[in-house]
Amino acid sequence: MAAWSILARVPRTGDLGIRLIPAHSPQAKGRVERLFGTLQDRLVKALRRANVSTLVEANQFLKTFLPAFNARFGQPPAYPGSAYLPWPARTRSEDLFCFKFERTVAKDNTVSFSGHALVIPLRPLQRGYSGARVELRHYMDGRLAITYHGRTLVVHGPLHPGTPQVGKFTPAEKARVAVKKAARKPSVQPKPQRPRVPLPAGVPGPDHPWRRPYKSMPIMEGPLR
Repeated sequence: MAAWSILARVPRTGDLGIRLIPAHSPQAKGRVERLFGTLQDRLVKALRRANVSTLVEANQFLKTFLPAFNARFGQPPAYPGSAYLPWPARTRSEDLFCFKFERTVAKDNTVSFSGHALVIPLRPLQRGYSGARVELRHYMDGRLAITYHGRTLVVHGPLHPGTPQVGKFTPAEKARVAVKKAARKPSVQPKPQRPRVPLPAGVPGPDHPWRRPYKSMPIMEGPLR
């Protein structure tokens, strides 16, 4: 599966209350571009002046370079304190950190996914969901939930619990149905052999030369008389 297709299944930033602000130019990136300039220019020159030539020496040099660099160029934040937001109320983490797919319910009230028809159970006198667009949520433990407008309709258990593969799912109901069909299948009894009835007089038997194919008959050699 392509990388862009996998990214389309991961949690949407809007569901987490995160707003993406893209930077369309190096000037808009600001701090990131200045950091790249430091690592690619100032740090390289400082390593050369310190006669650093190995990876071990470079790691030791960073222990003194980074604190001095931050003390010289660091600025206090405009808004001190934590920038993290509280977790949204009544929001389950498994409903966000999962793979999501959209499907249309068939006329028999099933959803097709990974080559399997997943049934949406109905209560008595309840109208079906034929033609409705539903969302499938593939959780990290392998379960697959079918939701409609944020409401969970049914959760199908996996045949093999564990970390799922993107777009791959085998319901546990498939194994139970196979066991039930095997239990209902009647055992095949061998057909009784019919007793051989002796042939009437004058009727050639099954091993008579007349009953053999023409090509299998022996070729007579010598002149005909």
